[in-house]
Amino acid sequence: MLFPVLEPLKKVLILVVPYDSGQRAQRMGAGPQHWLTAGLADQLKRDQVRVTVETIESPLNFPLEVGTMLALNQQIAIRIRQVSADLTIILSGNCSSTIGAVAGQPEDLGVIWFDAHGDFNTPDTTVTGFFDGMGLAALMGYGWNAVMHQIPGFRPVRQVIHIGGRDFDPEERERMIAAGVQLIDQRVSGAVLESFKRVHVHLDLDVLDQPVNPFFTEGGLRVDQVRANLTEIATHTTISSLCVSAYDPRHDEEGRVLQAGLTLMNDLIDRLMLSGG
Repeated sequence: MLFPVLEPLKKVLILVVPYDSGQRAQRMGAGPQHWLTAGLADQLKRDQVRVTVETIESPLNFPLEVGTMLALNQQIAIRIRQVSADLTIILSGNCSSTIGAVAGQPEDLGVIWFDAHGDFNTPDTTVTGFFDGMGLAALMGYGWNAVMHQIPGFRPVRQVIHIGGRDFDPEERERMIAAGVQLIDQRVSGAVLESFKRVHVHLDLDVLDQPVNPFFTEGGLRVDQVRANLTEIATHTTISSLCVSAYDPRHDEEGRVLQAGLTLMNDLIDRLMLSGG
């Protein structure tokens, strides 16, 4: 396989999306600011690399879960297209911010989705109504189509790898396989990545083996396993954006997941600089 020839990494855009289910700075919505308070932006700075931080705010006076999700994703898509950074990092309470991240990029992307959960329900299959449990399905064009097409640049994604899933709803895994999602338990290989040229990486931190939010389940990946996967992805594809989601500081009293996330993002920047972008 010919590895991608990449441009130098010069401009990194961090978009802060501090919302969870329409609520600002509540539960997992508190996570994005926590990364900044811990010094993430300064830590990611390198020689010749400019890091810009912007916060995406909902314009809705009366918060609605789906309405707020739509408004945030519209803005995410617009800002990514306007800024045209070499790498965009979205720090989000909810996984659904990946929808706007992908829509905002002009070329078709593959998506690599780290998550303990499938996030592949639809309005017809969900038993909770939680939109974030439908995020990946919506991204692939299953459900919420009228809403999704209000996001500038949205088109269903066809190439998806899901890594680290261990908590699926009934028949959810089967629906994912039928939709063409490649399910990887622990480690993605270069052979699997061969058809992926440019990708968005979605990192729901509950993929880890440490408590991180109310939806945590045992049996997750170790930090070194996630790092190895990110290295493999960066070696075989071009990573254009990364969404880090679902971090609730209340469930991380000792700061272990916070440090793990900082380490993973710093390691990824170093890897992208070594590979050219």
